[in-house]
Formats: sequence, structure tokens, C-alpha cells
Amino acid sequence: MSGASQTNRNLITFGFLWLAQVVSRLGTQLTAFGIALTVLDQNDSVTQFSLTFFAAIAPEMSLSLAAGVVVDRWNRRFALMVSHIGAGLCTLTLFLLYTNNRLEFPVLIALIALSSAFNAFQYPAMSSATSLLVPKESLARASGMVQVGLGLAQMVAPLLGGFLLDSVGLGGILIVDVTTFSFAVVVLSILRFPVARLSASGLKANQSVRDDLLFGWNYIRDRKPLLYLLFFLGGLNLFGGITWTLLMPLVKSLGSASELGVVISLGGVGVIIGG
Repeated sequence: MSGASQTNRNLITFGFLWLAQVVSRLGTQLTAFGIALTVLDQNDSVTQFSLTFFAAIAPEMSLSLAAGVVVDRWNRRFALMVSHIGAGLCTLTLFLLYTNNRLEFPVLIALIALSSAFNAFQYPAMSSATSLLVPKESLARASGMVQVGLGLAQMVAPLLGGFLLDSVGLGGILIVDVTTFSFAVVVLSILRFPVARLSASGLKANQSVRDDLLFGWNYIRDRKPLLYLLFFLGGLNLFGGITWTLLMPLVKSLGSASELGVVISLGGVGVIIGG
């Protein structure tokens, strides 16, 4: 097979992978929106509302370093499938407990946290798969496509979530999420990724998990622009998270779920334009 033909096949694979991730992310955003509003409506507690966001973010953030090391040792497609299957089973369990009126708040938090832990594998596996499938000169555009996909999910999910919450309730939203996870798994089971080749520095680092983590930290520490970027993004996410957590209860206290969906969707428009 010629190099040009293989490149075209890889780009087509990336396109299907991008579609699967966007659909899956849409389902995840729908569930996050539906659960957040349900907790807020039923308990009228900003503290419990905030805990649901903390449970959805903290495990993914804390496990991201280890997830990157694990993905380096796994097949990228397999890592993505494990992530989607695990998170999908968590959502299915939420649905079964919710429809049988057995979903207690501590169990809800535990399942959200477990789903977040599985989601920790998605970003490093997707980033690594993108670098395998897309030529180096097109990586910036591919990154823009990934950003646009995230923005599309963020824009559509609140609008659709407000409608679904009124029409089919949280149970219906959870089923939609399970369906999107299933779609992603089916697509991933069909796709084939090129085998990753380790660079000289990668071979040197690829020893134990501890050694890999230290190698990654030293690599960033020795490159000051990357280190400054790391702290900048950390601060951005910290203060953005505070604002985001307070925004939803504020808007919900002033309007309806549909109006809240419109406000959040506007944030997705900004992500799409940026991408």
C-alpha cells in the first residue's frame, strides 16, 4: 500500500474516531446537565450540586497522569474502549437504580466518580491516537477539529437536555447516554490504528510507571514555556470551575431549565469559534 493511500485511510479512521468521541461526549454532557438540574431541583442544595461536579472532575484530573502512562503501555483503541465501556456501565447502573427509586445521593456520587475515573483515559488515548493517524503538518487542524467537537457537544447538550428533561425525564437522558457510549464502542471495534513507535527518549523513559511519571515531569520542568503553560491552564481551570459551579444555580434561580440550557450553550459557541 502506498504512503498516500495509507495516509488517506488513517485520516478516514480519524474522522470516524472524531465522530464517535463527539457523540459520546454529547451523551456525557447530557447526563451531567440532567443530573445537575435534578439534584438542584430535588434538594435545593448548592452544596450537593457542587459535589456532583467535584465527583465528575476530581477523579479524572487526579488520574490523568497515571492514565497517560497506562495508555503508553496499551493499544490506544483498547484504552478508548475500556474507557467507554466502563463509563457506559456506570451510566447504565445509574439508570437501573433511578428507575427503581433506589438511587441515594452517596451512591450517585460514587458512580459519577467511578465514571470520571474511566473518562481519565479518554483524553490521553484520543490525543495519542490523533498523533498516530494524522500527519504532523495537519496536527494543528486536527486539534482544532477536536476542540470544535467538544464545543458542539457543549452547545447542543444543554439545549437538548432541557427538552429531554421535560419530556422523558432523567431516566430518558441516561438511556440516551448509554446509547452514545454503545455507538462509540461499536465504532472503535471496527477501526484499526497504526502501531505506535517509541522514540529514543521514549524507549529510555519506558520503564516503570514511577520512572515514566518522573520522566514526564522532568521533561516539562526543563522546558520553561511548557511549565508556565501548565500553571496557566491550571489557574484558568481553577477559577473557571468556581465560576461555572455558581453560574448554574444562579441562572436556574432566575429562569427555567430551557433558559439555563441557552446560557450554557452560548459557552459552547465560544469553544467552537475558538476551535
